Amino acid sequence: MPYTIDATCVCCHNCRMECPASAINYVKAKYEIDTEKCIECGHCAEVCHISAIRDTSAPVVKPQPHEPRRLSCDLVVVGAGGSGLIAAVKAAQISRKKVIVLEKAKKPGGNTNLAHGFMVFYSKWQQQAGEPDNRDDYIRRAMERVSWRLNPRILHNAIYATGPFFDWLAEMGDVEESFELTERFGMKMVNYKQRKYANLLCRDPSIGPGWAGTFVIRKMLEQCEKLGIQVLTEHAAKKLFTDQNGRITGVLAEDPGGETQIDCKACIVATGGFGRSDEKLKKYFPQFFEGGTYIHRFSVPTNTGDGMDLGAAIGAAIPEEHLCVNMFGPAHHPFGYCIYRIMQQPEVVYINMNGKRWIDETAGLIGSRYIFAKQPQTICWAIVDEPLLERLGQRLIENPPDGNDLWILKDYRKEIEEELKLDTPAKRDNTLEGLSRQIGVFPQTFVEEIERYNEFCARGRDEDFFKHPKYLVPITKPPFYAFYGKRFSEGAFGGLKVNEHTQVLDKHGKVIPGLYATGDAASALLLRDQLGVISELTWAVASGYIAGCHVGEALKD
Repeated sequence: MPYTIDATCVCCHNCRMECPASAINYVKAKYEIDTEKCIECGHCAEVCHISAIRDTSAPVVKPQPHEPRRLSCDLVVVGAGGSGLIAAVKAAQISRKKVIVLEKAKKPGGNTNLAHGFMVFYSKWQQQAGEPDNRDDYIRRAMERVSWRLNPRILHNAIYATGPFFDWLAEMGDVEESFELTERFGMKMVNYKQRKYANLLCRDPSIGPGWAGTFVIRKMLEQCEKLGIQVLTEHAAKKLFTDQNGRITGVLAEDPGGETQIDCKACIVATGGFGRSDEKLKKYFPQFFEGGTYIHRFSVPTNTGDGMDLGAAIGAAIPEEHLCVNMFGPAHHPFGYCIYRIMQQPEVVYINMNGKRWIDETAGLIGSRYIFAKQPQTICWAIVDEPLLERLGQRLIENPPDGNDLWILKDYRKEIEEELKLDTPAKRDNTLEGLSRQIGVFPQTFVEEIERYNEFCARGRDEDFFKHPKYLVPITKPPFYAFYGKRFSEGAFGGLKVNEHTQVLDKHGKVIPGLYATGDAASALLLRDQLGVISELTWAVASGYIAGCHVGEALKD
């Protein structure tokens, strides 16, 4: 078989949905190409935004070696994800100076391509709609939530940057087609309507490409072309150069043919997080590898913490208390969206690989994540019977969780039938004993556990985990279903310590002149034990905008 999908695949579904021969599907929990169905058209490799698909029959083309090259510019941006491209474009617009962007991957975009949307506060859209200025209220609530363990000036600048960023983005066109104001959480929010640019056939609204992140990437690349910003792909930054005063003077990059040194006056590190670096995860978060099942990673393969290495080599601070890796579960990732939603309904019963319940199922993805990590093989199954499945499916149809996912949820039965044909994600049987054998747990233990749960339902009291009585629904009427759940991670975030202007600080708290860090490469609004007070993409666009403005003004002066 010439085309293969490697282990870096994030399962964004793009290749599977686009394949003209329907040759791509899950084997266990990863996509694989069926050799008998594949027509070798190469379309899957074309649409893969992270280059995880390759033609193994193609001749190996050795890159043309070259002597060490030397370029010069005013600003080097390391990383062509959302924050890096935003910073490059804004800085170039303000300063009218030369900017070069280095990207390690074959294609730009990074994790931003996977991202759905970002938060916007007090944009012109919201002002015109009469939305009050609630920015300071949000900052206060967020700081209280983290017991004031973050720098409020960083949060302030990020929140206050989101409105101007969106107004600036709107000037580039097409936002009316792609964004809208909707009422959520008691306020008017800017939301992305639907997929416009990629992965158009995907039936999973929880992952890109094609959402707001892709929109940002496309718009920034358009501006790069207009402004003459060079985006050099397959150029991995390896070293930062400084003068005797510690000021940034250049960047050394490794490209397929050799090395390229770029002399510059400033550098923005936007290399993303370290969710694909086993070495750094083992160092900072060894619990990531606890349990017997691989955690599904939604981060792109270039997220190996390169910014941390670049900064540490010249004395930048890497505050471990602001490094964060998110691990959630149980979830039906990376499989179908409908079952993912069904599995999060509180009436289901979670059974571990010992055949036992292990938590009040209303805890969900976040509340369950710590105790789930201690379950055998870190796998569980969500158990329902036929009446409960119908009840949950109809509830989701009547009240779509995302508001615009009805078109997917109404076909939940079709999705279940498709997954029942695969080897892992869904099982069905007319007896509990038969279902237990399919999921690999001891039948007697499993049956006794379900019968015990049914007794709790009859009494209206869960004596094991005290689930609220309104969610106690017996599992009695066949066929019985089991849906696979495991842990997943959207990434490992943080790295170089920054101030409110995204300037990188050294170990003594002093600014390293000319060095900035943005997005997931910057330690700013995360804590080891706390999810972010704003979303990762919100921080990416805001920090990129802040850095672009600050370095742009500095270069202009």
